[in-house]
Amino acid sequence: MNDIVNIITSVGFPIAMCLWFMWRTEKVIKDNTKAIHDLCKRISEMEVYSS
Repeated sequence: MNDIVNIITSVGFPIAMCLWFMWRTEKVIKDNTKAIHDLCKRISEMEVYSS
């Protein structure tokens, strides 16, 4: 908690929120990319079995 207060104090609240939002968005994008990759792999496997 002290780290968060230090960041807000040093860069300001709007900048701290932008940094948090960027970190959060990056994590979501990584999770979505993994899910898409897994779906593509499973669809490819289904195409092999249906041929």
